[in-house]
Order: sequence, then structure tokens, then C-alpha cells
Amino acid sequence: MIGTDFHPGIKGIGPKTGLKLIREHGNIEAISEVKGFEVPGRIDEIRSLFLEHPTTGEPLPKSVHAVEEDLREFLQKERGFSDRRVQRALDRLTGVARLRSSSQPTLFDF
Repeated sequence: MIGTDFHPGIKGIGPKTGLKLIREHGNIEAISEVKGFEVPGRIDEIRSLFLEHPTTGEPLPKSVHAVEEDLREFLQKERGFSDRRVQRALDRLTGVARLRSSSQPTLFDF
């Protein structure tokens, strides 16, 4: 409703109002009946871009620890970084990863 590269949006409906309306009515078709606007002709295409987007098929790393060890070896042995510097960087990275994995919402959380 707020507009994308494929749709100019619906006047007067921004992100906050759009989210509120979706929570109340469930989908754009139900909202259009209540608010009296025309559903975009390409709504199925737009919806599929968000719900069925292409993926690479590349597997995610099995273990964060294995990635950490590879990164540590590369930075220390091949690039000459000190253990302390590498450990501080890894601590920051794992802290950010923990925050993202525990609090980042998905489209289905709404």
C-alpha cells in the first residue's frame, strides 16, 4: 500500500497506517472494500515478489564456530592480526548475530 518500484502506493496510507489496516482486515482486498480504493491490477505479482522471492539455494553454514575458526586462522596466519584484535572483532560479530537472530521480525510476525 505504501508503494514500491512496481506500485505507486495508495494516497494517505503510509507504513504505520498500512500495518494497522493489515492487522485489522488481513489483506489489501478487504481493506479496499472498507476504504473504497481500487486494488492494483498487479497485486498478485507484487505479493509474490515478497512471499515467493528467489533464493540462491546456497546452504547456510552449519556451525558459527567453524566459521569463526576459519576466519581466525585466515586473519592471524595469513594477514598477521593479533589474537586479541581478532577475538574482539569476533565478539562484536557474534553479539550482532545474536541480536539479529533473536529479535529480527519476519513478514509473518505481523
